[in-house]
Amino acid sequence: MTFIFSGRSTKKLESASNKVTSLSSSSTDTQYPSAKCVYDELDAKQDVLTAGNSISITSGSGGFDYENPTTTSTNINFSKIIYDGSKYIGVGTLETIATSTDGSTWTTVNTVNNGKTLKDIAYGNNKYVAVGYNGVFYTSSDGTTWTKSIVQGKYGEEGEEEDVNVYWYCVAFGNNTFVACGYYDGNTYAIADNGSSWSSSNVSLISSDFQGISCLIYDGTQFVVADGYGSFGTSSGGSTWSFYDSTSSIGCNYMVYNSGLYTTVDGYEVAVSSDLQNWDRTYGELVPDIKGMFYTNGTYIMVCAELIVTTTDIAGFVDELYTDYSFNESGGNTYDTYEMSTENDALWATQCGSKIFVFCENGEVLLYENTQGGLIISCVVDSSLSNSSTNPVQNSAVYQALSGKAASSHTHSQYQSTSNLVTSVSSNSTDSQYPSAKLFYDTVGNIESLLSLV
Repeated sequence: MTFIFSGRSTKKLESASNKVTSLSSSSTDTQYPSAKCVYDELDAKQDVLTAGNSISITSGSGGFDYENPTTTSTNINFSKIIYDGSKYIGVGTLETIATSTDGSTWTTVNTVNNGKTLKDIAYGNNKYVAVGYNGVFYTSSDGTTWTKSIVQGKYGEEGEEEDVNVYWYCVAFGNNTFVACGYYDGNTYAIADNGSSWSSSNVSLISSDFQGISCLIYDGTQFVVADGYGSFGTSSGGSTWSFYDSTSSIGCNYMVYNSGLYTTVDGYEVAVSSDLQNWDRTYGELVPDIKGMFYTNGTYIMVCAELIVTTTDIAGFVDELYTDYSFNESGGNTYDTYEMSTENDALWATQCGSKIFVFCENGEVLLYENTQGGLIISCVVDSSLSNSSTNPVQNSAVYQALSGKAASSHTHSQYQSTSNLVTSVSSNSTDSQYPSAKLFYDTVGNIESLLSLV
């Protein structure tokens, strides 16, 4: 068969000799696999991808080693730490911003004598935004060089308004937008931006009923802000907000969202809801003083003052504690516990990248490492093609759909354009690109090693 190209330069043409029909550890990024090669490689692993079966690689620990944390220390008073894929970035008092490649050794890239406290930081679209008290905003494109600005809100009666330095408590990224929420004397403010130009003129007064700002998340479709006293606000883009009062006073020091369920913790209580209004909760001081909560690797992790609690069934966990009205420090039917290796109580904790950071009273920092690589497969495998399903599909279904579709009445030259050859894939990959053999071999190798755990 021959491809015939008319009126086109051949400078970017590559001989079909670089087509390979098998993969190995010596495959290169200048080769590309044949369709049959791709089919054979995947078909060899078809036995574990049975249609309709849910594949889930998780563990009660969330993949972390709680027995052997690394103990370190820092003189930086951090408020928040994030991970951008290559480095950790933390913010804290005195407008301090610091970076680290390992979570242990930190390099301060910004600090201000008598500076304000930076409370939160977010990352998205290769931009960083940090927010703090007295209207302070910092932005950066590399996490090292930062630009400071003051973002104010309007306060007072209409016609007599004055500019005030909002206390910006939270910032989150979602839907290609950064949203920050702040508070000043009974008023709640919000601002949305792409991360480049924060202007006070874009600040909106969104509520006069909130009693503060405790946390802000993006749940995949909307931003959700909480005041810590049972009121919640939602917005798709950060400009227009809807507000909800819960049926009971739900505290909210930390909030996570997964699979249609919001989970909040407030000291000793845990609550779950699907609509931010009706909540199931534990009552009383059952869970011992929660200092941080996060969801990762199919597991909810709660760091308490002296131990760590994990569960893969947060609704079942809440129901168990509510029904039994007790918490067992040795674990229960729906949860496991791990004693922390420190004589000093935890002050706060966060999880980002492959680490859990636990900051203790004496300045100690415990680093718990993810030993399972942080990759979770949890999905259903379809047995037929669909124009709506987002699940993976059996190879046999793809084969049947393509079988007999090739036209045999035309020929193609032995040349292939290399402009569309790619050596990496991402959410921006298109159907007009094709992967190199090395990329495909590495990807299949990763999948194969992961499936061996099933």
